[in-house]
Amino acid sequence: ERSRGLGDVYKRQPPEMKKENKIWKLKKSCYGLYDASRNWYKAVKEQLNEMGMKSVSGDEAFFYIRDENGVLMGVCILHAISINRMAQKNEQLTKEEFKQYRGLTGQLSFASQHTRPDLSYDTRELSTKNKCATIEDLRKANKVLKKAKMHNVQIKYSKLGPWNKLKLVAFTDSSYRNAEFSTKSVGGRIILLANENGECSPLKWHSKTIQQVCKSVKSAETRSLERGLEDAIYFSSLIHEIYTGKVNNGHLTIEVKIDSKSLFDIIKSTKQFDEKTIQTYVGFEHRILSVFSSMLAPFWSPNMY
Repeated sequence: ERSRGLGDVYKRQPPEMKKENKIWKLKKSCYGLYDASRNWYKAVKEQLNEMGMKSVSGDEAFFYIRDENGVLMGVCILHAISINRMAQKNEQLTKEEFKQYRGLTGQLSFASQHTRPDLSYDTRELSTKNKCATIEDLRKANKVLKKAKMHNVQIKYSKLGPWNKLKLVAFTDSSYRNAEFSTKSVGGRIILLANENGECSPLKWHSKTIQQVCKSVKSAETRSLERGLEDAIYFSSLIHEIYTGKVNNGHLTIEVKIDSKSLFDIIKSTKQFDEKTIQTYVGFEHRILSVFSSMLAPFWSPNMY
């Protein structure tokens, strides 16, 4: 629970130190509490006062010290954002802060696209605020940076065996209307190159806002599946061409895994979809299955993760 200066604060134990029937009582304020910034300032101010420093009238973050003869010995200026600015969550960023925000999100986005798939969703969300970021968005960006530094993530590319014994495995999923003020959905996909023993290497991963408005979970899942199919078919043709030198003359087998049973049933049937706005997408998937029936197989995975 977060404190508003109303007394004792208790929190759940971290998993690695958890003991049954126990909770922790904080002995002092810590990062993340509502009054953390103020308590930090009070502690710093107390230390500075003990050193003989005084704050300037009208600016509680500016301290100075004089010797016994009245000669100025030094000044200390606390970063204002640590005390006041971070509490103004909905305030727009200044020009300098905005520059820092875009630089940070750009670096995180580059990392997520090339070596850190675990950051894909977070960086997608941050990038949507590149034109109207607030102090709260800057705080979220710093948390993602902290997450990136805390976890050591490695991507392993293994020797999978003869290319003609390999297959592509695509996972697609979506979240319904959880982006851009609950008006847009988000699609995610990952394409893997795998052998018969289940060993695999990632080829592509992506998390992106679905620009079309989705009227249902099924609608969002359908559009995410379409993007995943396009990527998988492209990589299948690409790998075949690289190894054979032949264009449009063969493909690797593709397995597409989804966790939406209702979408799976629609794809496998010939019935009309009840939402006319995405009938086109379902038709696309039917045609794909028809054309590539010898190399493409959809799978419903209730426990995909």
